Amino acid sequence: PRRRAEPLPRRHALDAGPSAVINGPTVATWIGEEIPLVVTFDNTATNPADIGYSPFVDIVMPKMGDAPPAPENGVTFKPGSVRYQGQSLQTTVLTFDAAGQAVHPFAKKSDGSPVIVPGKAGDQLVVVQLPFGSYAPDQPAIDIDFTGLVSADAQPNQSYSITATGGFRYQTDPAGNPTVDVATIGATTTDPVQPQLFRIKKTSNTPEHETATGPNFTHTYTVSMAVANGQTVTDLLLKDTLPDEVQFVSLTTVSGNGSTTITDISTPTAVTPGGILSRQFDQVVGTGRDSDVQMSFRYYVAQKDANGADVIPLGTGGTTVITNAAQASGKWTSSNPNFPTEQTITIDPADPDAQYAITARSVALQKTFTNLTNPGSP
Repeated sequence: PRRRAEPLPRRHALDAGPSAVINGPTVATWIGEEIPLVVTFDNTATNPADIGYSPFVDIVMPKMGDAPPAPENGVTFKPGSVRYQGQSLQTTVLTFDAAGQAVHPFAKKSDGSPVIVPGKAGDQLVVVQLPFGSYAPDQPAIDIDFTGLVSADAQPNQSYSITATGGFRYQTDPAGNPTVDVATIGATTTDPVQPQLFRIKKTSNTPEHETATGPNFTHTYTVSMAVANGQTVTDLLLKDTLPDEVQFVSLTTVSGNGSTTITDISTPTAVTPGGILSRQFDQVVGTGRDSDVQMSFRYYVAQKDANGADVIPLGTGGTTVITNAAQASGKWTSSNPNFPTEQTITIDPADPDAQYAITARSVALQKTFTNLTNPGSP
């Protein structure tokens, strides 16, 4: 009989997609303190059949920082800090050798030899085994938490890059044949950690960031600074530049932790809007709290700006947004012998934390209520 050819069913090569994205904190990272970090792991393959087996994450910590020469001044891994939903995960911590290589503890290449991870000599490779036998594309992404330790010898505003790379030890093979399976390695992501010496915060007691114009509606601006714990900044100059629409009334508070002399550099007039309020502190000793430096002053939004123009047209009314910015600069000497020279550290007034925006209105209305049934409840 005549043979009939039958088409073979379509097949596709399974290809799991391990993804590991690393993210640092949204607030400033202090010199000499811990830093919380998160790696988000996922299988980004588009085919539901692309299941990866024995997932892991490789994290490279820039322990050496700017070294050599010594001392090491980067970011190190805090032992035992890796957690998933509060559960401690199994980790292996290796040090890159003099050639900048680390032998992976279990990932293998096609010839059966271990994967060699490249890096900087002295840095750390942290291999995290995830608590799953397999990971499918339709599973939700998970967050792995861990902690880094920023060296007290780190340099402010210098980037120390932490990387994360996802992988599957057994590719898409559920049998887990370690002598024949080649590890699937994903793309590497980077988080450039930038330790800070100090940070600034600008606030006001305006309700809902709104105010009516005129001297009957006086409020308070507060400029706060936090300095890294144990660090000393000298000749710290704190400056607040008032917009042309803002009328200075009076300085209410100025203080610096460990300061013995606070010098009046400039004070705006209480007659004309605008001007610069600045004070210089002979030294500030950091505690890491926003109360390390504080400067508060009363103000109101004038009806006419420094040029005599209406802030809000009296005939038509309306609104206008006014942004007030502060900035700071100070001198600091690192404990790192590789950086013996005194450095000037600054905060840019374009930093969002250094700014505070208010909306001036012809009439500012806020609504409040009191719970009479349960007084004191939210």
